[in-house]
Amino acid sequence: MMVAGMAADDASLDDQAAFASSLEPLLPMAFRLAYAMLRRREEAEDVVQEAALKAWWKRNTFRRGAQLRPWFLAIVANESKMANRRAKRVIDAAPEVVPDDSADVTDLRRAMSTLDAQTR
Repeated sequence: MMVAGMAADDASLDDQAAFASSLEPLLPMAFRLAYAMLRRREEAEDVVQEAALKAWWKRNTFRRGAQLRPWFLAIVANESKMANRRAKRVIDAAPEVVPDDSADVTDLRRAMSTLDAQTR
């Protein structure tokens, strides 16, 4: 394992503490990436946590001896995109608020009925 998460050896991929130590130097950069994509601090923090968990779960897809940084930042970017999609879906799914115009229509009809036929 190299410092600053540059590469990971086989042992660090199988030991959770060693894996976390490999990711730790990358977390500030991961947060900056997530924040740049989301513009919401709390959500960026959540995305980085989710990305770290996903990296641990998907560590078998990491090519042994490859650079850890681009692999992990790609996970962060993908999680950020999914968070943006989820946020958009929630906004889109909100029901449209239709104002209740029935009182206005009733008032309008009442006012028009007071007018003579020529004025209407």
